[in-house]
Amino acid sequence: MTFRNPYWLGLFLLCLSMLSADGCVRVNIETGKRGIAVPEAPPFEQQTELIHRIMISRFEDSTNNTGNDVNITPDEVKRIFLLATHIAQCGEDTKYNPVCSGFQDLQDDFEDDFACKIVLKPDPQIHTFNFEHVQGPDHHELDCDGDGVICSYFDLDKVWNIYPPEGIKLVSNVRFCEGKLGPWSGCAQKSGRSMAVERPEDNNEEYEAVLWLHEFGHTKDLCHTDDPYCGLNHDGEHGVMASSIWEKSTNLNGPECFRLREGRN
Repeated sequence: MTFRNPYWLGLFLLCLSMLSADGCVRVNIETGKRGIAVPEAPPFEQQTELIHRIMISRFEDSTNNTGNDVNITPDEVKRIFLLATHIAQCGEDTKYNPVCSGFQDLQDDFEDDFACKIVLKPDPQIHTFNFEHVQGPDHHELDCDGDGVICSYFDLDKVWNIYPPEGIKLVSNVRFCEGKLGPWSGCAQKSGRSMAVERPEDNNEEYEAVLWLHEFGHTKDLCHTDDPYCGLNHDGEHGVMASSIWEKSTNLNGPECFRLREGRN
């Protein structure tokens, strides 16, 4: 590869220096931040409805020795996906939509919230899987007894790629993600197809809906809103893509909606 313009050579070398940390990223000249410039999705009324079908798998110990099985019913999955769909669709310009009227107790602040016309639907079958915890060099000593617990990159990679190698994989605990020890609530393949997620102890479905949409966003190459190098930063506290989420983390912006609709996979 040759470069006729020294500017492009410099940009290429800069990109190489970032490759190990973030992959090759473009410099967003307009914002002055590192990040990939992403257009906004069109307004809600101009969007066509886009349905994402997502597989659900849960850990089930074939030896019945650990007690770490993850249980979830089809009705629970449907409710969580319905809530996640409401979070995406019920934004500032749709707050009086009848579909969203019963949702305002969960999302009581629509300011700067972009409505995104996507529908999350589960695959009809809930798959089961088993995996044995692997004690690697990055083994996490906390809550790592028995199988069904992600305590290292080896565990995480195994869960991500276990059949079916896509969708939401419900595990007992997520103790390792992003090269760091947790605890975490979930960990997704960036620009990938698999998400490892744990269920909250209180089975808070409102929180789970945010969590599942958050991890799905990572598979569509979305980064955390409070990441200084993201280039998509906005409401770090109430954003779906905030690094620390709760049930009120329901806001999206236009570029995030674009990624959820177009994505990279």
